[in-house]
Amino acid sequence: MIFKKVMNDFWFGIGLTALSSQVVAGAMGDAANLRHRYQPLATITLGADFVQKSRAQTLALLPPFQNHYTSSKSGHSVFDGGLFLGFERAFNQRLQVQLGVAGYGDSNITPSGDVWQFALPVFDTLSYSYRIQHARAMVSGKVLTSLSKHQAIHPYLSGELGVAFNRASSYQELPLIDGAVPMAPFANHTQNSFSYGVGLGVDYSANPHLRIGAGYQFADLGRTSLGITTAASTTETLSLPHLYTNQLRFQFTYLV
Repeated sequence: MIFKKVMNDFWFGIGLTALSSQVVAGAMGDAANLRHRYQPLATITLGADFVQKSRAQTLALLPPFQNHYTSSKSGHSVFDGGLFLGFERAFNQRLQVQLGVAGYGDSNITPSGDVWQFALPVFDTLSYSYRIQHARAMVSGKVLTSLSKHQAIHPYLSGELGVAFNRASSYQELPLIDGAVPMAPFANHTQNSFSYGVGLGVDYSANPHLRIGAGYQFADLGRTSLGITTAASTTETLSLPHLYTNQLRFQFTYLV
């Protein structure tokens, strides 16, 4: 009887050990799979923004008299850079999704043109310019796939929504003819507004942790406006309802 009891306890212990090993192995496998599926990452983005920076406007600063402000250029290029922090979820070998938050900033955008006093081209007597400093905070996402024959190449679609912070400042006028008198400048003003972007591109996996990529994004950098001038009896001022840009982006992504 004692021998039988000992043998029963022995086989019970063997079975319990095997079951415990399977549970532990399964938990470790699930943890490894979870680490594989959810990877923290950071992406540095650098590139050029081709900004539609100004538009012609007619303002009634001292009614009934008006000034017309021309646009010297439809757009120019500025530097854009930012940092994205988030994670990547791998659904399978062909589909990955990234989600996170990002912050971006641009070098100075400089709208400029001429001032037609009385809104008449014959009184094109002054030029004007001012500066826009741009930054934005975004919620960003990217959907990636992999080429069947080149698993390291990942075409993607991207999108972002957030808030733009645009500060318009340093307005100045310069005479184009002798005797022309510049107006008191428009005041500095900061405008916060909605911003978004949609894009596409390609990432390349240099190794399991590093990707490099390039892409295009169309973005609205939000609204901007100067403050009013002390020379006006109205509240009209130079403004841009949208700062549209075409962005060329180069990306460096590190996956933990």
